[in-house]
Amino acid sequence: MPLQQTLRHQHTAFQHFFAGHARYPRFKSRNGRQAAHDTRRAFRIRGGELFLAKQKAPPRLAWSWPEVDLANLNPPTVVVACEPDGRFYVTFAVDTEVPASVPATGTTVGIDLGVKNLATLSTGETIAHPRHVERKARHLKRYQRMVARRQPGSNNRRTAKKKVAAVHRKIRHARTDFLHKTTTRLVRAHDTIAIEDLNVGA
Repeated sequence: MPLQQTLRHQHTAFQHFFAGHARYPRFKSRNGRQAAHDTRRAFRIRGGELFLAKQKAPPRLAWSWPEVDLANLNPPTVVVACEPDGRFYVTFAVDTEVPASVPATGTTVGIDLGVKNLATLSTGETIAHPRHVERKARHLKRYQRMVARRQPGSNNRRTAKKKVAAVHRKIRHARTDFLHKTTTRLVRAHDTIAIEDLNVGA
């Protein structure tokens, strides 16, 4: 089933390419994130445990939602992903109810994205850059030197690369957590948010 899902993704990628919506599909790097998509016929949930096809025993899961019973889920798709640092993640696609709307506050705010500060609000508040990379720079440089000193293709180099990937994972998770908390706070505090129309990613 994961191989069939990969062929479907490849077919979709070529459709987007010939339609002019995307670039020519490229092979994924073996050092990057690897993911396998399983449909209903390739897995089952029994007794609160996930059983995947071709496996004799269910994987041990660190469930992140104690208020949700895994045995009551009926996901149509399960994605098993392996990060470059060797950690595995399981994602369930489930149907859920529309969340309740946030109470209205009657306020409007404008946001100006900057370089010195992450953002400046029209209320005078400034949101500073969290500087996640700078905090992990010492460990990152140390592990990157370890990778450079190892022989290419050796197990020691592969282990050192996992340590570099672990530092990048911590930085990515810290950045995502900060952005989620900041945007959630702004959405709950204001009804209308205006930002400048600039291509920030360029």
